[in-house]
Formats: sequence, structure tokens, C-alpha cells
Amino acid sequence: MNRPIVMGILQLAAGLAGMTAANPSLGQDRPTGSMLQVRPVAIAPERLGEMQVEFGRCIYGSNPRAAAALLTHSDAFAADLKAARINDPRISFDTDRCLRQERRDDEPNLDVAITPLGVRAMLLEPAYLEAYRHPPVLAAGAVEALPRQFVSTGDQLVRARQLAVFADCVVFHDLTGADALVRTMPGTPSEVAAARALAPSLGACLAQGQRFSLAAKNVRAVVADGLWTRFVRATPAQ
Repeated sequence: MNRPIVMGILQLAAGLAGMTAANPSLGQDRPTGSMLQVRPVAIAPERLGEMQVEFGRCIYGSNPRAAAALLTHSDAFAADLKAARINDPRISFDTDRCLRQERRDDEPNLDVAITPLGVRAMLLEPAYLEAYRHPPVLAAGAVEALPRQFVSTGDQLVRARQLAVFADCVVFHDLTGADALVRTMPGTPSEVAAARALAPSLGACLAQGQRFSLAAKNVRAVVADGLWTRFVRATPAQ
């Protein structure tokens, strides 16, 4: 897979991963687009996945209208907070309360690094799942490539468009599999199995000679973007 698409996927995946225990031997921040950093401590992947999902639901539920606005006025590489009428994502989505709500008494305090792209990535899944409690179906005459609104410019616009085409293609070719993946809990065997099941569609959407990592968080990031765009973007009030 070419570098522009890879970078876009990492932007999405970093935000969707959200909560990850820091490696004490590394002592470094998470990639751009990340939201939450945990002080060096061992936390089971299943618990991290649970925290990720619940935190995403919490910030979405704190302000669904702002979530729709941010998702509408953003892409994988840029967010237009002015157009979305959001001054501070931390305040708009009550992130501090959501962190306190999801943290157990025996767990460490979380360091929060809020970025617009990180928030966007964390909002994609709950926005889609809130609108579709059950798997949707493609409408008659549905097309693969969807019209999108981009806010990136220059080279980032090219990358955003490439990633959008890839996400639209994967969801179009295997809607059932894409939907099943975002309904799994991150960090679990079920998530890994659902991501691997999408391999044929991922392959069909790649140009000859391109490669794609089947890491669950990467696949999940792609389909979350594709699902929201196809089924929720046109009806943000949901």
C-alpha cells in the first residue's frame, strides 16, 4: 500500500485506539491523532478495548450535535473547527467527565492529549452504531465511490481522497463484514477474526502491488470511516 494511504490509516487508527498503556521502556507519546495516553502501567488489552468503546460512547453522547458537525467538517487529515463551531473539543465533548466516568478506582489516572483528528476518529463508531442498532443494507442502485466533503488542502487533500476511496470500496464490497467488525470489542480475539475476515475485500480494493496490514486497529479505522460516510453523513441528525 502506498505511503499516503498508510499515513491516513495511521491517523484514524491512532484515534480509534485511543487508550493504550504506555511502554515504560519507550517513554514516548503516541502518534499524531491519538487522544489518550496512560502512564506506564500494565492494562489488559480487553480492558483497554472496553475503555476505548465506553469513552467514545461517552463523548459522543455528551454532544451528538457537535459530533455530527465535527465529523461533517473534517476528513482523515484535517478538521475545520470553525466551520463546525467548536472552540475547544475538550469542553464540547466533556472529555474530563468521560475519563472520570470510565476509570475504575484501582486504575491509574489518564493523561489526555485531545486533538481534533483524535476526537474525530473516536466519534466515528458511536455515531454510526447509535444510528444503526442493527446492520444496514445497501440501497438499490448504491454506488461504490461516494461524494465527500474534504477540508484538507495540498498534499493532504490527495491523501485524504485516496483513503476515502479505499474506505468506500471496502465497505461496499463487504458491508456485512465491516459492520460486524465495529460491533466487536477492541483488543479481543473476535475483533482480530472479524478484521481478518475482511481480507478478500481489502485485497480487492488495493491496486496491484499495494499492500495492507491486517492489524485489527488499521482495518477497524478504515471501515469506521467508510460506514459513517455511507450511512450517517447524509443524516447527521440521527
